[in-house]
Amino acid sequence: MKKGIPEKGDIVNIHIDDGVGIEMRPGKSETRFALVVSEYDFNKDGLCVVALISNGVGPKTYPNMRVTLAGHKTTGSVFPAFTMSVDFKARGAKFVEKADSAVVDEFEGMHDAILGRS
Repeated sequence: MKKGIPEKGDIVNIHIDDGVGIEMRPGKSETRFALVVSEYDFNKDGLCVVALISNGVGPKTYPNMRVTLAGHKTTGSVFPAFTMSVDFKARGAKFVEKADSAVVDEFEGMHDAILGRS
């Protein structure tokens, strides 16, 4: 985070409300680790786009659409299908660590595939 504003590649701990359906559901008043995937210039206005990180999703769930965090303090997988725009200040985003560029690059490739961009 630079001047309290998340940067692309930051792993943050953030408060996320309940999800519905097949969305990731952390439960009320819980926090979740997330990878910031939007650019700093976008984030300066108070919103940022994050992809949720989970340790609880089994290996058969989205096996080809996850980025596994290796060599980081944060463990789990980043899921390109689970992105959301959040008010990082209102949700109390706290910087945890910086993801390496390989994680961000792999995420972007998978997210582009979801959106039909090659």
